[in-house]
Amino acid sequence: MNLSINKHRNKLQNIIPSSVSCSSTRTKPTGATHCGCCSQCIERRFAIYSENLDAISDIYESDFINFMPNNETKQRLYNFLNFSASILSKTKEEFIEKYFSEIDDIIDYFPGTNPDDKVDILFNFFYKNSVTIFSALPKMRSKYENLLKAVPENSLLEIIAKSEYLHSPVYARVSEIDKILLNVIPKMFHPEKPKNEFDLNAKIQVLLSGYGKFDREYPGLLFGITNYIADHSQDNLIIEAKYIRKGTTPSKATEGIAADITKIQSAYGVYFIVYDPDRAIIDDELFIKSFEEKRRDCYVKIYR
Repeated sequence: MNLSINKHRNKLQNIIPSSVSCSSTRTKPTGATHCGCCSQCIERRFAIYSENLDAISDIYESDFINFMPNNETKQRLYNFLNFSASILSKTKEEFIEKYFSEIDDIIDYFPGTNPDDKVDILFNFFYKNSVTIFSALPKMRSKYENLLKAVPENSLLEIIAKSEYLHSPVYARVSEIDKILLNVIPKMFHPEKPKNEFDLNAKIQVLLSGYGKFDREYPGLLFGITNYIADHSQDNLIIEAKYIRKGTTPSKATEGIAADITKIQSAYGVYFIVYDPDRAIIDDELFIKSFEEKRRDCYVKIYR
């Protein structure tokens, strides 16, 4: 959303309360003009704060600034902020190099015949949009953050305070799931450990259901001529579970993780859930570091 610099003189601010840009108007409750969570609502709020028009009333069903209504909204915000931060920290040449395949997919739809001019238009568009987003953030923080209270958990204010958007969106998803597993796995398996790795994955699948639909060992992911069967997969995140049972050595899990890292394409994030109830792994930090350093967006978490 691009608001004119002459917004006050032209009385464009009067359009804001009476206009609707929400993509979920069918599901909004009576009296709410916007859901507050879709991509259009997020962009609208950033644009309004960027232009200092936040005092103008606009009704939202959900307020992600102070509390995330769901994980989907949080992931969407991470994607917005992470991409914008990436654009602002890159030159046009770095932008082209990083997003070459994506640019190639859409460049033909831009007007004109000169590819360089088209890329200039695309880069400038994303850059201006990113400037809008990051000019809005301090204004949101200034309005809502209370220095006498802790920053609300699970909110945009928390994301800003911790600069979490500087990490990849995959990191954000893994961190959210990890918080749940750290709390639930010890309780779930206290009376009875999983029978085997298949049983472990079946229970993990139930825990993952709160984060959208994850495919379980089907369909296979085609990497070149290799068909890779992931324990759990969703979009660009693959989750693999390793169970170190009593009497087996950590080397078995080590070999499995090393093999998976080699097979999984770099475009995917990978999250290894290592269940080690008998503490066969002697040095957790060394074990984790030896794999996470091998590739970007690789996360190894140990649970007991």
